[in-house]
Amino acid sequence: MNKIVLLSICLLILNTSCISKKNILYFQGIENQNTFKADETFNHIIEPDDLISIRITAEVSEVAAPFNQTQATGGQNMQTMGYLVDYQGFVEMPILGKIKAAGLTKSELKELLHLKLTDFIKDPLIDIRILNFKVTFLGEVGSPGTISSATERMTLHEAIAKAGDFKVVANRKNVLVIRDEAGVKNHYRVDLTSVEAFQSPAFYLRQNDLIYVEPRFTRSDSTALGANLGLIASLTGFALSLFLLINR
Repeated sequence: MNKIVLLSICLLILNTSCISKKNILYFQGIENQNTFKADETFNHIIEPDDLISIRITAEVSEVAAPFNQTQATGGQNMQTMGYLVDYQGFVEMPILGKIKAAGLTKSELKELLHLKLTDFIKDPLIDIRILNFKVTFLGEVGSPGTISSATERMTLHEAIAKAGDFKVVANRKNVLVIRDEAGVKNHYRVDLTSVEAFQSPAFYLRQNDLIYVEPRFTRSDSTALGANLGLIASLTGFALSLFLLINR
């Protein structure tokens, strides 16, 4: 009879452990797929308040120089400055004047600038980068707040790592991403314990995304869980002691 009780307790502990792992392990099911394709709809769309670098070069550097906004960095070195997209979506460039940038992808802005520059420069080369890409975390992560990136191509997993990873109580199965798209707030739910997260529209983050990580239980539940963990630890100790007594 004692052995049956001991076995029941051990099974209960093991079952609790398995449930816990299902709630916290990333990429579950990955061993069943040799390859998987991430969502490829990522294409950064320029928005008001973006700080963008626009660098124009040509075969003869002196020809392109007047079109670049630069500042001295010491000695003879010059650095291309960023353009802040105003609230109406415009940037103001030397010679070319105001250019509507908001609502365009980087490729579309390149095409527009190329068309405007062909009257002045033969075969201009245009490089555009986002200088102030940032997303904001709220909820159950190590360091809630705003994080920045030197590149606008950041995955949700990379951002979570930068935010200090999830806390133990975080609900990894229902991460909320709120995104401003053409002036409309859209939201996406992502299960980061599943490989299907790679196919989510929110896998690649966009400028000013807000990520909220909710807890798996309320604070009162957390207190109860702590008490239960203490009970489980006590039962484990009791089971081990009982096991040693039975098998002496």
